[in-house]
Amino acid sequence: MSKFERLRECFHESLTSVGLSQSPVIVLSMHRSGSTMLAKILRSAGIFMGMRLSGNLEPRILQDTNRQIFDYFGASWLDAHLLPNQQDFNLGFNGLATSVIERFNEDFIHSFVGKNKLTSSDWGFKEPRMSITAGLFLRIFPDARAIHIIRNPLNVALSIVAREKKIRRKYPGNEKDRKSVV
Repeated sequence: MSKFERLRECFHESLTSVGLSQSPVIVLSMHRSGSTMLAKILRSAGIFMGMRLSGNLEPRILQDTNRQIFDYFGASWLDAHLLPNQQDFNLGFNGLATSVIERFNEDFIHSFVGKNKLTSSDWGFKEPRMSITAGLFLRIFPDARAIHIIRNPLNVALSIVAREKKIRRKYPGNEKDRKSVV
């Protein structure tokens, strides 16, 4: 058994110990595609979507982990071509996968669950970078259930531009401080 497999087994035991199933619902989508609305619907249906969430219901631990994965490859939303494809994420990069599962063993339960008393074992999460890094996370959660939201990429881009314009109207003179539109 590899180090990754041993750590994944330990992590799955931790999930079970706090009442979470081994098959989370993972929402895969790009920004501005309706994933926050879907996360709210899933939450209202009794699926635990985590604690320490961003304003768009994205668990901070998954945001941080995905940022680290992007950084590992020197990638960003503007340089996503530097990232491997899903199959390569799923089959390779054992050192990266091991470091992610090590981090999850250290902090996932505390960060994602906190001190909540869960009433259901159903849980899930969304984080836009997951649409690119899902292959790696499917190694950690091989029994995950995925919901993939697809929106016309042009409409996604137009929505991002409209949001930026709205922000700039609300906070004029702040453009130089904004490094990214997403």
